[in-house]
Amino acid sequence: MRKSVFIMAAFAILSMGANAKGNVENEGQMFDNSTQLIHVGIGINSTATPIELSYEKGIKENLFEVKGLNLGVGGYLNYFGSTSNFSGFSPTGEAANYKWNYTNIVLGARALAHYKLIPNFDTYAGVMLGYDIFGSKLSPANSAIPATGTSFLFFGGVAGIRYEFSPKFGVYLEGGSASVSNASIGIAYKF
Repeated sequence: MRKSVFIMAAFAILSMGANAKGNVENEGQMFDNSTQLIHVGIGINSTATPIELSYEKGIKENLFEVKGLNLGVGGYLNYFGSTSNFSGFSPTGEAANYKWNYTNIVLGARALAHYKLIPNFDTYAGVMLGYDIFGSKLSPANSAIPATGTSFLFFGGVAGIRYEFSPKFGVYLEGGSASVSNASIGIAYKF
């Protein structure tokens, strides 16, 4: 349900911008075919801090013949690691201290539509097709509880906003259902 609401809201925002008469495209585009971006950021999560890296390249200007609506595609990597300590009993019934190690890696391909809704800000929304790899391991090894792992393909929505301090550097805030965290913040490098 949350994913559906997010995707509908992202497309509603883009639609409002596409239909606005007085948009701010005359002030110069912040994202076009010559744009290449690298985002490095951290996620907001309840148990640890995910780290993310993404790359995006502009490939199509005036998408759907909407002036200022520009398409970018790229890759995405997210890593999350966490440790949890607890006490329990060994298979022989003796008291023991254990540690769970969790890892989660997300690899994905994204397509994002950029439209300048606010002066000095690049607003964008889009979709991501990703592959999520999750694993957990107990230390010391306990034969009663084996290491576990899973991986799966997923599809999700992304929306964000980027502010440029200079022609090369900026900050971004991004949210959606296509990563380990629900929101992330970081530094953007444009070249």
